[in-house]
Amino acid sequence: FRIDSAIQTGKLLFEVGLNFWLIGALDLGVAGFLMSMLAGEALTSLFLTGWVLLSLGPKIDWKILRPIFVYAAPLVPVGFCQLALHQVDRRLLLYFGEEGFAQSLTGIYGHGYKISYLVTAMVLSPFMQIWHPFIYGVEDESKRSHLVARVSTYAVLAITASTLGVIFFGRQAAILLAKDPAFWEAYKVIPLVAGGYVFWALYQVSQIPLFIAKRTMRLFFINLVAVGVNVGLNAWLIPRHGFVGAGTATIVTFAFLASLGMLASRSEAKVPFELGRIGSMVLCILGAGALALWVDAAHASAEMETWTALGAKAGGMMVTLLFLWVCVLHRDERSDARGWLRTRLGKRSG
Repeated sequence: FRIDSAIQTGKLLFEVGLNFWLIGALDLGVAGFLMSMLAGEALTSLFLTGWVLLSLGPKIDWKILRPIFVYAAPLVPVGFCQLALHQVDRRLLLYFGEEGFAQSLTGIYGHGYKISYLVTAMVLSPFMQIWHPFIYGVEDESKRSHLVARVSTYAVLAITASTLGVIFFGRQAAILLAKDPAFWEAYKVIPLVAGGYVFWALYQVSQIPLFIAKRTMRLFFINLVAVGVNVGLNAWLIPRHGFVGAGTATIVTFAFLASLGMLASRSEAKVPFELGRIGSMVLCILGAGALALWVDAAHASAEMETWTALGAKAGGMMVTLLFLWVCVLHRDERSDARGWLRTRLGKRSG
């Protein structure tokens, strides 16, 4: 467990450093993020393979290899399906977008997508690196199911709270990161795509029981159906609503994917997901997105002054965070959170 944690930590630091170079210095965007992931996975695989070969010698035990192959083989098409879920919308925008404007619309959408994906890259990925090794070590099935349910709630809560900043101030980020005013229109999809990645986080946490039960083929079918839904929605919505249709397809697809993941885990491991609390967080995301889009539209049309718009969005964010604190967290959880915060602040001041 300690070796695996050390390897995963090293891999994470390597990928983050490579992200700064490829995305920040070379401005490769999503392609740079994917390249850093590929490099991290390749180096980790080579290191582990070399270490195993040096430790055990080059030999194959077919009795052991066969179940490993059955477990791992479906994950290859799962990876391609998930790559399509993250990338196919831009290809379909080029194909179905308004003639003569498809390329520029795709660029605007890509600008908004990169901003929306920021929270997932910074919060979800490191969390999953830690959560996976821990939950695999829990042998009691009942305890593991309840842990998955509770941690799913906490993970989605953390992602939701972090995503609110992107949703409410996505337009300001789009303006800050793009000199061309044409790209400022990306604010129209930021709440949609950012909200979609909250559902993506829920799917990532909820699918763990299927990995533990070695039901990876089921994961392939879930992702394949999600790709079909995504392609169908994009083909229907893009000709009618342009790049906003692509953003709508993203949030609906990821909500559908999260629902399938929870249903599969519930049937496989009887995971008692806290649907009431998860539903409250979904309503927060939808409400925050609607408010942000309304304020940004009024600001963009000069119907609302800049400071008025910023104040409205800051107030909306604070009210939403307060709702999450009071209505989603239980009293004992709020007490534990305050105690943890006091302890951390005490250690820092000491």
